[in-house]
Amino acid sequence: MIELLTGTSIQQTHSPTNQIAPQDSTDGLMHLLHIIGEFYAEGIDDHLMVALLLFVIIFDIILGVSCAWVYREYKSYKFRKGLVSHLSMFMVTALMYPLFVFAGLASGADSFIAAMVFAYGSSILANLARLGIHIPYIDEYVRNNIDTHKFEIKDSDTAEDIQRKRGNGKKKKKKKTK
Repeated sequence: MIELLTGTSIQQTHSPTNQIAPQDSTDGLMHLLHIIGEFYAEGIDDHLMVALLLFVIIFDIILGVSCAWVYREYKSYKFRKGLVSHLSMFMVTALMYPLFVFAGLASGADSFIAAMVFAYGSSILANLARLGIHIPYIDEYVRNNIDTHKFEIKDSDTAEDIQRKRGNGKKKKKKKTK
């Protein structure tokens, strides 16, 4: 890997796993960029899991911003943290997946991408539930069995309960008994 980045001599082999080789003798970073460019020039039709993950990440960003807007908890640090983490996953996936395919590790990368699609799908379900959109059976199953920490707000909670659970509202005063 160091040899690729520094541009020292690399012997290019033409095996079935790395058919995307540059026509000229590019080395280092330009070689990596050429591999990525050729991957996307051919189209992403053969690798729909990557396209699905990129779509799910964008949809999760949109839903997260929508939830923040609806509940009026739009904070710049929270937005930056979410946006940076989502965009970094987007960029890492978009840039590294072609290199994994080039190296012949597409099945391993696909399993990682499938896990990320399910994780982002759980986040999308939680955001939809916060917005009041419930998907029957799937929402219940994920809420009860898979990802309980993202569904901390119950359907029966009032607006005051939601604000209190987040620490933004007034706390209920306890009645003193004598």
